[in-house]
Amino acid sequence: MRYSENKAVLFAALISAGSVGAYMFWFFLIKHYPLSTETSDWGAFGSFLAGTAGVSFALATVWMLAETLRLQRSELSLTRDELAQTRKELAETSAAQKKQVELISASSKIDQIHHLSRQVDENISGLLRESYGNIYRGPSVKLTLETGRIDHACDNDQIKAVATQYAFLLSVLLRKENKPYFKIIVDIVQALVFKHRKALVTLCDNGYMDIYRDDIRNHGKALAWFDSAELMPRN
Repeated sequence: MRYSENKAVLFAALISAGSVGAYMFWFFLIKHYPLSTETSDWGAFGSFLAGTAGVSFALATVWMLAETLRLQRSELSLTRDELAQTRKELAETSAAQKKQVELISASSKIDQIHHLSRQVDENISGLLRESYGNIYRGPSVKLTLETGRIDHACDNDQIKAVATQYAFLLSVLLRKENKPYFKIIVDIVQALVFKHRKALVTLCDNGYMDIYRDDIRNHGKALAWFDSAELMPRN
């Protein structure tokens, strides 16, 4: 901007100097006129300067104004580009932060499922170690379930408790908020099912899972029977 201003001022000064020089060259060197003492002559000289130097400085002003507008447009264009780049960077940063939050949330959710699965595993293991029907030195619940011989006439609250623990874990698997992590949670639950598979198959075969809602019952049977085709998240 400073260079353009200098050019405009120099242009106006040269025009003014050239006009005065031409005036003096014509009247003093060619015509040999002396300096006038008449105010009218000096008024005419002032009008001459106003018509030459004044116009040149006016043109210089217009030039500087046009240059200022051009620079402002250029700066506005650069500002828009910088703002667009800033918005893009902010959007990328926001997306990265959102993804990071999602990853942290997913990791936390999976850790919760792992912890819950271990608790259910401990509960089921404890129930399977108990004597069936609370009979002293009687067969364990695990042995009863693994042999598939369930005496429905006996008190079978222990077996119902095992089914309840299994159904509870399945209900967590089928929660809508866990849908994005369904396959990972299935792998976690399958590890527990594999450990107690014979007992859980007996539960399913003897109708202990039938009292729960359809999706829990169906997924419980699919996991116990390793039928992966029947496993799918709930809508």
